Amino acid sequence: MCLGIFSLVSILSAPQLEARNETSFNYGNSVKVISDKQFRITKEDKFEAIGNVIISQGQDTIYGERATLSAITGDVEASGNVRYTGPQITLYGSQLKYNLKNQNMSLSKARILSENFVVLGKKIRRQKKGTFDAEGAEYTTCRDCPESWSIYGDNISVTIGEYVRIWHAYIKVKGVVVMYVPYIILPIKKDRETGLLFPKFGINIEEGPQFKQPFFWAISDNKDLTFSPRFLGERGLGAELQYRHVLKDGFWYEFDGLYSDDRIYEPGKTERERGLKKEFRHLSQWEHSYNNGRSFSHYLRYNFARDIDLMRDYALFTDNKILSSDLGLETFFEYNGSRFSATVEAGHRRNMLFSDTYGFDDNYVQILPRTTLSLAPTFLINNPDFFLSKLSFSFVGEHTVFKQNNFNEGNFIRNAHRLNLNPTLRADFLKLGPVRAYTKARYDFQYYHFPNEESQTWFRKNAVIHETAFELELEKIFGIAYNDRVELDTSREKNIKSKDTGLIGTLPNLENKNEANYTIKRRKSYKHSQKFVLKHYFLSNDNEKGSERFANQIVSDVGIFDPVDLIRANENQSNIESSRTILPVSNTLELRWENNLIEKSVRDVNVYDDNRGLLDNFDYRKVAYFNVSQGFDFDREDPNFENNLTRLHVDTGFSLGNFSFNSNFFYYYEDEAVLLNLNLNQNFTYA
Repeated sequence: MCLGIFSLVSILSAPQLEARNETSFNYGNSVKVISDKQFRITKEDKFEAIGNVIISQGQDTIYGERATLSAITGDVEASGNVRYTGPQITLYGSQLKYNLKNQNMSLSKARILSENFVVLGKKIRRQKKGTFDAEGAEYTTCRDCPESWSIYGDNISVTIGEYVRIWHAYIKVKGVVVMYVPYIILPIKKDRETGLLFPKFGINIEEGPQFKQPFFWAISDNKDLTFSPRFLGERGLGAELQYRHVLKDGFWYEFDGLYSDDRIYEPGKTERERGLKKEFRHLSQWEHSYNNGRSFSHYLRYNFARDIDLMRDYALFTDNKILSSDLGLETFFEYNGSRFSATVEAGHRRNMLFSDTYGFDDNYVQILPRTTLSLAPTFLINNPDFFLSKLSFSFVGEHTVFKQNNFNEGNFIRNAHRLNLNPTLRADFLKLGPVRAYTKARYDFQYYHFPNEESQTWFRKNAVIHETAFELELEKIFGIAYNDRVELDTSREKNIKSKDTGLIGTLPNLENKNEANYTIKRRKSYKHSQKFVLKHYFLSNDNEKGSERFANQIVSDVGIFDPVDLIRANENQSNIESSRTILPVSNTLELRWENNLIEKSVRDVNVYDDNRGLLDNFDYRKVAYFNVSQGFDFDREDPNFENNLTRLHVDTGFSLGNFSFNSNFFYYYEDEAVLLNLNLNQNFTYA
């Protein structure tokens, strides 16, 4: 190797070449230069490239509008929308200095882009392989929303695949400095690693500032532990603990705990003043799940709290742990066969709507247990004929034991065994183009046994619910869903623009590190479906027999165990919202108009992977819908037509990106009552 000697293949002494040129020469490693124009300055032993310059050496590639190479020192100076790409990282800047001999570099007004972080700085240098030092820089893991949070440091050192070290760090949220740390080190590894996680802090107006510093212990590939000491303002000190362990595929368990020495809380206390003594408070939760990947699954969750006021005082921790108004044990075992499924579920729960914060509500009704058996529809007739194409039978049955922790019944029976059977027969008797019609009959049967009653120890009720429907569905499809491969114009990086703001402006997406010269554009299709439904409900063989006490009890909403206990003829008259919104089934006609706009897009799946992608290679999303339902009760027989109308139901909704809206409107003609539910949802994604 001879330093300073170029082996120029396509460069002569002519001052200018008209075509785009490629030059190769040796300087430590083989170097290749491609540009629109190339010059050689013989006196200074320099080489100059102008216009869409690409310089590659090993795994390093430099892009720019203009570059100068020195054959004596091996220095490269590039300017004009400079970009450097290397292993696992990409840098942008306004000006770059690079040495071909030792691969050291520096960039002005630079930005580092990696798969999982971004660094912006006035100047970024690389003095050794894999390490970058930045002056007056900001670090964030939020690639698409750097204004969300960032850490500013006088000096930032990035070791690729290892750590980010920040000196004199100012933590900023929405551009506002909220905390100063003299020195902080953060992992940027893909693999889990033991160390401190990002701290969390906040302020409660009544209780003062709060701070939490999680420590993560990567015990092994399949288990870890997170310990988080907390400062809780006026409440004092506390800690959180989480241990996770995956024993094998489909089998995992997790333990979570919250512990605190609370200086504010006392049972029955209403003010938030600090007391003289501390209350040790804790909430612990055990959760595990098992799935053999085929037919059997099991789940168990047990949570215990020293006092039930914890859910109010530590809502930030408990909101994701406590999903109902009770605590305790809940579990299920489920088996799914090809034609049937069986489930056993049970729970022993502590009612949180109870006056004694340390006590247990013995009157609370437990489910010990509930056993369910479901049979998949069995087709007695299944043919492509337009008349009576299908005749199927299905079945759902369950047995439930309702039991108090300690027997203490008042006005209502609270201890019972209930057998609930629902066999269904359905016949699709017409299928002709967009027109379909079916009828089905469901036998609704419940039998109760009361082991603690001295007389009238049983109760039975049954009914047959008939449903007949005629449907007309019209649909229109717009476009075709497919992925289009579009070739890129790589002659110029049009999206990169430098600004004199200390940071760089608009940048292209650099997730494809192989610099592919194409992109994938997703083409979507839409389907508008419009369905008209005329449906008739009819109730027959409706009767009850047995315990008069229980018969009087289930007339009241507070006397039932759950909506299964309601008398079917009067089910819609219950104050329970799920029952009030349904139509009466005694003898009612429903006219329903449904509109749905469905989006179809190609799924990200390998269609050659065991041929699974060939079966269903699309994703579907309901973009918008608008449905109207009106019922007419034939049993009322009122000469005034409007008095025979049951509830009017209008439900509608739409979604735009992460935002969604839906509403449910019910109008009851009989008492002119209105029930309206509105829901607005916004999903926020954090990097």
